[in-house]
Amino acid sequence: MRDEDIQRLVTYLKEESIVKKGIVRNRRNNNQIIAIIQTIIRFLRWLQIQFTLNGDAILLGDESSSAQIHITIGRNPKTGRTTYTHASMPKQVAPKGDKIPIPDEYISKLRDTIFHKCYGDPTAVPIDEPIEKSSVRIVKNRYIYERRMFSVLMFKISGLRPMELCKIPLNENKNLIKERAVYLPTGKTRNNDLPLRKFPLSIGEANRIEKYFNARSEFLSAMDKNIINPDATHAILLTDDCQPLNEKSLTRDFSRLVDAAGLGNVKLCLSMFRHRFITIEILLEMQRATNNPNVAAIWNEGIRHSICAIVAAKTGHGSAESLFTYFHEAYKFSTKFDTYSEAIEHLRQLDDKLEDLTVMGYEIRRALASNQVDFAFAESTLESLEKIKSDVEALKTVALKNQL
Repeated sequence: MRDEDIQRLVTYLKEESIVKKGIVRNRRNNNQIIAIIQTIIRFLRWLQIQFTLNGDAILLGDESSSAQIHITIGRNPKTGRTTYTHASMPKQVAPKGDKIPIPDEYISKLRDTIFHKCYGDPTAVPIDEPIEKSSVRIVKNRYIYERRMFSVLMFKISGLRPMELCKIPLNENKNLIKERAVYLPTGKTRNNDLPLRKFPLSIGEANRIEKYFNARSEFLSAMDKNIINPDATHAILLTDDCQPLNEKSLTRDFSRLVDAAGLGNVKLCLSMFRHRFITIEILLEMQRATNNPNVAAIWNEGIRHSICAIVAAKTGHGSAESLFTYFHEAYKFSTKFDTYSEAIEHLRQLDDKLEDLTVMGYEIRRALASNQVDFAFAESTLESLEKIKSDVEALKTVALKNQL
């Protein structure tokens, strides 16, 4: 066995693929390939130690040796375990859920997939199906569309855990537009209670959440009362057969959307929404707390703790120390620019305006798919879109000036 054999094996492991639900994806990621090669090297090293006699060819060794396979021996600083590296091994990637914010591009792809699943298939309702059954299917499809869009919205704007989203109380959130806030449960507490925290909203966010609440009520009203699970009246998320949607089902539904969006080969999980939210919040609080465009000049341990404590109150973390890792990443980002305060201050406003644009765009597409568009609707919508675009461009200009 030689270096070339390890190289061929690595190439095979990289290129091997599987087909899952019609989507071609790699069978394994870089970290799995690294683990396989390291296991093989450990076995070969054991063979070499146990059975190699004087005069036998050296199987494993460093670059300066005459070994058939050249490796580098190191040590994992966290576990203390010996590691083996071969030149053909791929680069290690961050494990799933390793505090990486979800890119906006992935969020857009997920939303497009949600829309396509409900409105993009003209054969979703067979022509020969009875009107009554067709109507029920349409009602269910539309509710699932609203539920999925609502879930993505809540993960994006609040960094909720899946369990917390499933447990949002309905009674406590009847006046969210008036209060401009939503009451969210806090998971992972020591006594397993779910204390509520008041989470502030923009008027746009409050209206979008209220839209889902209305869609949920309409869905329940349209369904046969005999099939509705009694617990469904108190559950914020429902299945298409009127059962409460639990955390596991929500996570599985998200995984199916990821595959359908063609993102099965990338690192993408629900916790990445949480990482995105926390990172943005810390950046905002860094600017507010310091009131100094050059954060690097005045940063200290006290500021770090106070900023993380403010964000922890929004996310439901038990301690500020839990967010120190996020702070360090945000701090590294902030020091890339001489001044970034105005850009960060406008970040949430910009995101909220873009959310308005996104929602309105899907409303237009939905109307077109249902042949419900008329000139009055189109004219009004286009006028609103132009106004929002102007606002977004103004905010974008300010942000860009502060990054140049």
